[in-house]
Amino acid sequence: MTLKLLKTIGSFAVALAMAMVLAGCRGADGRDGVDGKDGSDGTQGPQGEPGTPAPGTVINAKALTKEQWGELRLKGEVTGVTMKTPGAVPVVRFKLLDENGTPVSGMTWTSQSSPTAYASYPNVSFSIAKLIPEDSPNGVLMAPSRWVNYIVTTPSNNTDTATWTPGRPSYDNIGALVDNGDGSYEYTFRRDISQVNAQLDAFTYNGTTQIKEDLDDVTYDPNVIHRMTVQVAGAYRGTGTGRTPNTENGQPSVYPAINILGPANLVYDFIPATGEKIAPNDPRGRELVTTAACNDCHGRLGHSFHEGARWDVRYCTMCHTDQRKYGYAESTLTNGAYTGATNKLNRNRAAGNMVILGHTLHMGEKLVNKGYNYAGVLFNEIGYPMDIKNCTQCHRTVHPSGETAAQGDNWYKKPSALACGACHEDGSLGYRTNRGQGHVYQTGSCQQCHNEDGASTYANWSPIKGAPVSAETQTAKIGRHLVRDKTRNNNANPPTSPTSPEIALHNFEYDLRSVTRNADGNLTIVFRIKQNGAAITNSGSFPAAASGFTGGPSFYIMYGRPQDGNPTPADFNYYGSVSLANILNGNQGTLSANPDADGFWTATTNDAATGAAIQAGAVMVTCYMTGGYVQAGDLPATFNTTAGGHIAKRVTPSKRVLVGGITGNAARRSIADVNKCNDCHDLYGSSLPLRAYGAHGSSQANDPSLCAACHQQRNGNGWSSNMVNLAHAIHAPGKRTDEYRRYPTSGALAGRPMGSAGYPGVLNNCEQCHLPGTYDFSNAQSQAALPNLLWTTAATGAPNANWPKTYGIDTTRNYGTGPATGTGAAVNGGLDNLVNSPITHACAGCHDSEAAIAHMRANGGYFYARRGDLSRDKDVTPDSPLPRTPFPKSEGCLFCHGSGKIADIKKVHSKF
Repeated sequence: MTLKLLKTIGSFAVALAMAMVLAGCRGADGRDGVDGKDGSDGTQGPQGEPGTPAPGTVINAKALTKEQWGELRLKGEVTGVTMKTPGAVPVVRFKLLDENGTPVSGMTWTSQSSPTAYASYPNVSFSIAKLIPEDSPNGVLMAPSRWVNYIVTTPSNNTDTATWTPGRPSYDNIGALVDNGDGSYEYTFRRDISQVNAQLDAFTYNGTTQIKEDLDDVTYDPNVIHRMTVQVAGAYRGTGTGRTPNTENGQPSVYPAINILGPANLVYDFIPATGEKIAPNDPRGRELVTTAACNDCHGRLGHSFHEGARWDVRYCTMCHTDQRKYGYAESTLTNGAYTGATNKLNRNRAAGNMVILGHTLHMGEKLVNKGYNYAGVLFNEIGYPMDIKNCTQCHRTVHPSGETAAQGDNWYKKPSALACGACHEDGSLGYRTNRGQGHVYQTGSCQQCHNEDGASTYANWSPIKGAPVSAETQTAKIGRHLVRDKTRNNNANPPTSPTSPEIALHNFEYDLRSVTRNADGNLTIVFRIKQNGAAITNSGSFPAAASGFTGGPSFYIMYGRPQDGNPTPADFNYYGSVSLANILNGNQGTLSANPDADGFWTATTNDAATGAAIQAGAVMVTCYMTGGYVQAGDLPATFNTTAGGHIAKRVTPSKRVLVGGITGNAARRSIADVNKCNDCHDLYGSSLPLRAYGAHGSSQANDPSLCAACHQQRNGNGWSSNMVNLAHAIHAPGKRTDEYRRYPTSGALAGRPMGSAGYPGVLNNCEQCHLPGTYDFSNAQSQAALPNLLWTTAATGAPNANWPKTYGIDTTRNYGTGPATGTGAAVNGGLDNLVNSPITHACAGCHDSEAAIAHMRANGGYFYARRGDLSRDKDVTPDSPLPRTPFPKSEGCLFCHGSGKIADIKKVHSKF
């Protein structure tokens, strides 16, 4: 075939040459020949994939491919709800759109398995609940308002006169759905909600797991607020191996479910008797939190449960009612520990009630009682990433996104025993049960004592948030739920009392104007400290132990120097420090006699400040001003939650500047955004769980770039502690094969898994932490850094029992001394150290399975490889000042995973 083609090409070339020669001879033109006959039509090609509909058209869901279904993101709205008579059969009208605003029709597949009574719609479901108003005699809250779901019965036989069996709150999708073809639908419920109470009365209960009162008061009341929800989600037709397949006969498919990427949750509040639509900010409603507040930590609420179909907290609250305890016996609590499942807690509480679930779940490892197990979730193992008393993280009337919760201040204005007892669950608040109203409450009311205006009959009244000066005692009351640091979400200090001004929590701000290496190699540092907003202009007034403070800031010098044959590394591998205290006392420098007009002082380090020395060849030389003041423990005992006083907290991140006086000095690339860290941690470095474990004390490093400066690539004792591994491994316990242990050898944390508490966000949403373009190396800074990324030292020294058992660790070997930290010209680790190549190490923070590691190694990555085998300098000692042969640059990750490639990092991590 090839030879024939070459001959044909050759003949064509000869003919063309002859034609050109003849044309050049100017011979007479010949007459045109007769046109040939048209050839026959070719075979029709296969039909192409359906294209994206043009704006203004309608998407037919039934015409979508499985790939298009899996990329679909939906939104919409309920346009109205009426009650069909006789009785009260809900009829709901709604619209469905894709993310671009194009109407979506065709969501009318049905499924019916034998011997169920009715066919169902596997991709659409509806629920309805009523809001029972709060019980507030004389303005004092005795019981909060609560949602009661009507959908607590299931048809039990295959006839039109089916009997109805009681159950926990669910949904209706066995009615009649009309598709209007333009993205609008109308659905008529199968259930008459005015008959639910009679259906429950007709059932015979066993009195142990089946108690009618546990299903609350489901009497239809058209005069109170009702909530209608519509969920559009689920599997592509013909897929789904779990309990909710989308198949004609309702049986599991042989194909895994391909679910809608962005399900729709539509919520509509209204009063049936009048048809009035209730706005989210209506004072009659019950909006205690916003979905946006949940998503600060969770990224997308619901991504890890209910097949990702339910993500609106307003939907959660109407199914997670006190009715969720139905069908369970009360859990046994013995010596402060539950055994078995804890669906129905002691004192007749439903663990699944959203009020209890939200508080108890987040209280987590701080719970007094042990053994919680709700739906397989072990509450006692949950670690909350900020101060648990920071109620405003979830409860705010207005979220920065603009989403509102009209009753967001109820946590301190209308405290209830139901909510308070969910965290204070050891029974110390003196509950008594009132079965039949779906709640528990104290004798009297929380609000009688824990109010904000001091109007209490008790001299020792204790507000929850904090209160102004009491008319009775002329003193302020410290709020029980004020966090110990001033944070962006709980930003009020304890109130200052006329008689006790010292109870105010002081706040410090650092301002680092410049740092320059002077002619003699020392540093000139220009800085300012503000205390409570005012610059400190008297050096004798810098807070110290004598004035009620300890600690204070230090100046950290970070830079990169040659390592492993890399003369200009893109990562820090050295740091040193000089404290302000040692400059003030003359040990490490001197301070100007006075500040300038703006309050800036000038400090100059001396030869004794060896930690601040900058070595030849240093790059990315950066100075950080960081470290917290600790306010002495002179606050009331009710507020003093930790030994050693309170952090006198600055409200801005640790300050950093490039060091001047160094030719070509440039900043290290930015990777993470402290504001994104604060979405979960509130004030990064302030309430990190590590501080509770005794790590970092009051250093208060509240900038992730500063963490990276100390948690460098040279640190490894079987488990690397560099920031790349630390951040990924701690946040990825659900993905990792081996639990990450930062401290395998000594101390209180020896062998303790880190990150075992779980990660609340969407793990593959890299931009929940990272700046765009950093994790996929698509921005200019990250691209420029690629050739000079440092390899990570993963193992040094002799193994012990807490070292990883995989990764090729040999417990009979000693892996040598790690990279030098002294004053040598280069950082050269021991030849027996185990090291990881840069991209492989980052990816292995989450993807550490044997298959994933094998894939990386097969494509040029190195994981727990011997340093000496890579440097090829067999005779070079760890202390040698000579640069080693550069490590191989063989990682092929970005050939497939680079921007725009077949498995683009950003694209494959954006499936959420």
